[in-house]
Amino acid sequence: MQVEAMETLFPDKRDVIGKVKAIPLFKKTATGRIKSINDHLRMTLLTHIDQADYFSIANDESTEIMNVAQLAVFIRFFDGEEMKEELLTLVGLERETNGQATYDALVKRLDKMKIPLHKCISVTTDGAPAMMAVGMVSTIGRQLYMGSI
Repeated sequence: MQVEAMETLFPDKRDVIGKVKAIPLFKKTATGRIKSINDHLRMTLLTHIDQADYFSIANDESTEIMNVAQLAVFIRFFDGEEMKEELLTLVGLERETNGQATYDALVKRLDKMKIPLHKCISVTTDGAPAMMAVGMVSTIGRQLYMGSI
């Protein structure tokens, strides 16, 4: 398919098409390249987050077609030049989707990524009860207020 696209884009460029044909696209090679790119992007993002003075997160919990609950976590921060907003992670919610379970899953993932929650200055959600007054946001607020994060 890639070669067909090249032939369409460069009909008079046989040398370009020949070079593309010569690139090995074995499954293991492609997988390795994708993993390498992913690792680089992740390390760059985590470095920028680490260097930021503060950040905010936005969360949205949803349930997949296979009845698996997930929490999407977006992060927003200033990297010294501009505001950045990135999808930080997807967290699988293995148990209930109540506020405490969501909070525990989020904190566990942030700890694993070495992201200090005490630098979080804002949490945004869709307003569901599990996220708000009796949920994750209020738990984060209490923990920050008491200085236990």
